Amino acid sequence: MKSKLLLSAGILVAIVGASCAHRPAGSTQVKDSPYVPAGYKLVWHDEFDSEAKALPDTTKWEYQLGGGGWGNHELQYYVPAVLGQDTVAFVEDGILNIVARMPQTPVDGHKYLSARMNSKQNWTYGYFEASLKMPVGRGTWPAFWMLPQDVKSWPLDGEIDIMEHVGSHPDSILVTVHTQKYNHIIGTQKGVHVITPHSQSQFHTYALEWTAQEIKGFIDGKQCFTYPNEGTGKEVWPFDAPFHLLLNQAVGGGLGGLKGVDDACFPAVYQIGYVRVYQK
Repeated sequence: MKSKLLLSAGILVAIVGASCAHRPAGSTQVKDSPYVPAGYKLVWHDEFDSEAKALPDTTKWEYQLGGGGWGNHELQYYVPAVLGQDTVAFVEDGILNIVARMPQTPVDGHKYLSARMNSKQNWTYGYFEASLKMPVGRGTWPAFWMLPQDVKSWPLDGEIDIMEHVGSHPDSILVTVHTQKYNHIIGTQKGVHVITPHSQSQFHTYALEWTAQEIKGFIDGKQCFTYPNEGTGKEVWPFDAPFHLLLNQAVGGGLGGLKGVDDACFPAVYQIGYVRVYQK
């Protein structure tokens, strides 16, 4: 997650209404949201069905471990679901919880712990949707995003941020893409800042439709972002390769720490009601 799209009046702003798009706890049947485009079929999903407290399904997800945020100057250290007495990822009452917390003993010099979960499966094109509720607190930085299966060079290989949230701006959601030609390092990044009321108190539906022609972002079924394939090569369109999904909650960093970090907010909980992937 390399997004540093500034939260300013110069960025396209859309207003999204309140939603409560969350599958009821204990439901095992997948009922498509009303936002799935025609012609798409469910090919992969995690409904986080467990009612009793359980760990995430490691046949579907793997943990990426480490600190520093891979260039983002983040403050957390990513660990597996449980490290000692600290749990940073668990499923309960039909919800995946990714928890950023302060352990009693820092890990490798890091005072915050969290989880970064990558889907084991990759896809080229499709419709990707999740029901999400944001954590509360200045310094939190949750995301739902995508990276290439075979990433060697960023931003040349591309990145798609379906949803990023900065705790210091409670009602703001960022939707962005990163490419060699369009990225924040050179001041050309393509993205939008969407005003989304109640994002920290209610579940909203965040989605991406990705085809060979364009990428479109949606919040609660309302399109808020478009990125077209200009047909000029990989520097603009690296999006004809398999990508996987990521769920994580960072702390601080180039975007999450714009206004510092409030330690009083921890443990901070990022909640995921479901993740679903559809293809034509």
